[in-house]
Amino acid sequence: MKLKTTRIRIALDEIGTEDLGEPPLRRTPPEIHLKQPILRLHESLRQEQIGGRFSVDVWHTPPIAHDADRRGHAVDLDRSADRRQKQRRRRTVPAAERDDRHERGRRGPHYTTGMAMKDGLLAEFDHEMGVTRRLLDRLPDDKMATRPHDRSMSLGGLATHIANLPNWTAIIMNQAGFDMAEAPPKRDELTSRAAVLADFDTSVRAARALLDKTDAELVAPWTLKRSGQQIFTMPRMGVFRSFVMSHTIHHRGQLSVYLRLNNIPVPAIYGPSADEG
Repeated sequence: MKLKTTRIRIALDEIGTEDLGEPPLRRTPPEIHLKQPILRLHESLRQEQIGGRFSVDVWHTPPIAHDADRRGHAVDLDRSADRRQKQRRRRTVPAAERDDRHERGRRGPHYTTGMAMKDGLLAEFDHEMGVTRRLLDRLPDDKMATRPHDRSMSLGGLATHIANLPNWTAIIMNQAGFDMAEAPPKRDELTSRAAVLADFDTSVRAARALLDKTDAELVAPWTLKRSGQQIFTMPRMGVFRSFVMSHTIHHRGQLSVYLRLNNIPVPAIYGPSADEG
């Protein structure tokens, strides 16, 4: 069975919005004008062939609501613009001050406390050396030769090494670098708590006096070499923190284990220990 359909031609200007089930436009649609009267359907339309003329008033549009996430009230664009204008008129920054702000921003953060780098470094140094001395003060004279493993340093050797570490400060603060090939021979182990404390106190006093440096001197580059080959270069202050303070903290942790293995109460370090609060 074949159905016969009737072809009906309808002009576009005869179709209204009511026929499409859509509400009528509330504003005049944009008018598109072709600059060339002839279009070739097999060619893509170039940008310059179309000119648009829109009659949309964006200045007097109604208030725009915030996005759904913020759930705010409508924003009055006119009032926002007025507030911005008042803020601009309230304070006009001189050109010289604007240039100074820009230059400070390029240099990095601007600190207003007036603290020199050495002040913060000294406070950190005093704290860590004081804690270290408390552990050295627990050394037992009769067990200085003991060691937890055949490959480990003896208790006296470890304590001697810790007492000597602040002496690196002279090399770091007074020289531009150091070659490990010129390192002095290893020191003899100290055999008593009194000798270790005396050596440690002397090296700490000397190191503290050497920290009286300007900011420029503390950030100057310092290079470590081995037989002429460069190992690293970093700011002098960073080398001091690594070679003296971090190095001391590292071996101080080992010393706390040595004390524990010898049943000696471990003092508080960064908080209460199992023996002391």
